[in-house]
Amino acid sequence: MNYVRQLSGNRKGQITMFVIIGLVVFAIIFIALYLVQQAEIEDVPEEAIVYDDARLNPVYQDIESCIYQLTKEALIDLGRQGGVLDLNSRSFIYNQQPAYINNAVELFEGSGLIVPYWFGIRGGPNCVDCSYHLNIPTLTGESETSIQRQVERYVEDSLGSCTSYLVRHENNFDVTIDSQPSADVQFLNSMAVVRVDWPIKLDVLGEDTTFDINNYNAEVDVNVRAVYETAYDVLSQLVMNKGILDDFAIEVSNAAAMGGVQGDIPPRSGGQVFDGEMFNSWLLSDVREVLNQEIVDHIHYLQVVGSRDSHLIAGIEDPNLDAFISGFSHYIFGPDPYLSNLKINFDYFPSWPLHVGVNPSRGEFIMPREEFSINLPMVRMSVSNYDFTYDLSFPVLITIEDVDAFDGEGFTLMFASEANIRHSQRYTDEIEIIDDQDLFTGFYDPMARTIPVRVDVVNEFGAPVEGVTIDYSCVDESVIVGISESDNGQAVVDSLLPTCVGGRFNVVGMDYFASPLEASILEGENNHFEMVVYQEKEVNLLFSPKNVVQASGSINRDIFDGGRYIENWTLASEASTTRASEEIILVFHRLINGEESGYIKAVEIEAGDIETRSVELVPGEYTLFLQSTAHLDDEFKTESITAVDMSWIQRRFSGGPREVVIEGVSLNKTLIKGFLYFDTDNPLVITSEDINEGAMRVFYPRIIYNEIITYTPDLEAIGYMMEASEEERDKLLPEFVN
Repeated sequence: MNYVRQLSGNRKGQITMFVIIGLVVFAIIFIALYLVQQAEIEDVPEEAIVYDDARLNPVYQDIESCIYQLTKEALIDLGRQGGVLDLNSRSFIYNQQPAYINNAVELFEGSGLIVPYWFGIRGGPNCVDCSYHLNIPTLTGESETSIQRQVERYVEDSLGSCTSYLVRHENNFDVTIDSQPSADVQFLNSMAVVRVDWPIKLDVLGEDTTFDINNYNAEVDVNVRAVYETAYDVLSQLVMNKGILDDFAIEVSNAAAMGGVQGDIPPRSGGQVFDGEMFNSWLLSDVREVLNQEIVDHIHYLQVVGSRDSHLIAGIEDPNLDAFISGFSHYIFGPDPYLSNLKINFDYFPSWPLHVGVNPSRGEFIMPREEFSINLPMVRMSVSNYDFTYDLSFPVLITIEDVDAFDGEGFTLMFASEANIRHSQRYTDEIEIIDDQDLFTGFYDPMARTIPVRVDVVNEFGAPVEGVTIDYSCVDESVIVGISESDNGQAVVDSLLPTCVGGRFNVVGMDYFASPLEASILEGENNHFEMVVYQEKEVNLLFSPKNVVQASGSINRDIFDGGRYIENWTLASEASTTRASEEIILVFHRLINGEESGYIKAVEIEAGDIETRSVELVPGEYTLFLQSTAHLDDEFKTESITAVDMSWIQRRFSGGPREVVIEGVSLNKTLIKGFLYFDTDNPLVITSEDINEGAMRVFYPRIIYNEIITYTPDLEAIGYMMEASEEERDKLLPEFVN
């Protein structure tokens, strides 16, 4: 205003007037362009249909009511299944281990409620050429995968059920339907409108009158456009660009790992620790259980600010917890006037597959990395690094709900996305993003499946097994082939597949297990295959240690037993009994094609627990890991250790032995007594006959500690016992007994 007052003369006044007029004209043009742009999605009320005869009103109303119900059914099912109406049109992998191979989740095991991933990483934790895969159905378009076209196809295919609505008019009309219907769906700003072209002839009974009716319109009270666009904003802005699920995985794992060296899971920053003061190890299955519960407990704190059920998190007394949880509130940028009407939730269910990797680790067994050691004749002290990082992959269910839709019944759009971290960090931003909607060829195209295929499913004894789900994968595509059903005394899966060289059949689900069946599908060949599957059987476990004993001969290994050197040690031929003070961890890891698979069975026995343990196994090759430990009481602590350094360096260059005092150290409270490891190069073979025996006796080498001051250091003991497992394997092979 002051600026205008400073202008003087007619010329300045004219310039001001031109500017104002220009702004007005620009505003008019902008508004006009906006209105033109919005015209396609504005709610344009349908013109009232004027019928030639009032008797037609009930017929039109019934048909349009049926169209409304069909559209509602399609949208509800489509919303619950991540925008995919026909799940059989694609192949989804779910409930599988390792978790990172899945591209969908089953809400509850055995429910059949499948929700596909819209976003996830294709490839294992150590993939080099990793790629993010998008699988977002478009809202509109002619593609068979667009939500619009799926609903149109469902209405067209299901309109035959609307003839039941016409039965009530059979006293008035003779109904004739000669052509297939054609549906057109439009998603407007506050509703969905369905227009159907379906010619029907109505001959009036008792009269020489015929009506040709067509062009039906149904308005469906659901704002699919707003729900879809909000879902897309959540995925693109928050999940893909901001990485809120990956950050959540980092924060949750970091918080759970704050217990230090003696925590429930390995610490992120435990630092360097004298193993003479303490020793701790973890089992990967226990770590997975802890993190699984942490994710379940905290996933609900993720929220989109401004949505219908978003809430202010306040009143938390713990400032660290307050900061931790407050970081889970996120904003969507850009105009979204419908956001306040929508509920947005993030969920994770404890039964879902969770991939956990801890670095460093020895497969299922996690222990610190040794940095350096001090070697004395009576005591060996080592310094280990207790800094660990985590790999996590798990699905998150994202739900967008319009509670007002369908007259208050509500409309929900669900989709899943994958949280991924490696070494406690997000993947780099350079990973390629591939849109799976561009890959609807091959297995995804039913027209390409032309070759008849038959798979006979049997158990290890050749008996047919029904109810087994089989899929077929070729390169990076896969499809569910079917479920084995009874056919003339056989359990058979019959289907059509496209040509593929070097593909393989796989068992889907956790009820049955089988190694992949390599199979090429070729035109003109006999594409008849047999797949052997296994069911788990319970096996009781009996533990029998074999002690390390002294043998005659020259000194070639030194370990301590009651203060004496054992010369040329070997394993006792007779087994002894497990002591009540011992704790045992036993892990079976099944191999597929020589590599460890997701089939893992772990057994843990605490000190004093004398109950018989059992494990459910299937035949196959396994790596086997066993560790036995014993915990000592606080009375064995000491303020310092005085020892004599008898190293040959001291004897040769210092004129003799010397006393060394190590201050401020408490002795190891956890001693490793036994260790057994069959690796992938020398696995344990378990047959069906072995399992049918019902019990397995597990042997393992054990070192006896008679005096607390003269014990074999844990890491050194592991080395000796690993050698024993390899060199005297014939004495350590498990026995299967009745």
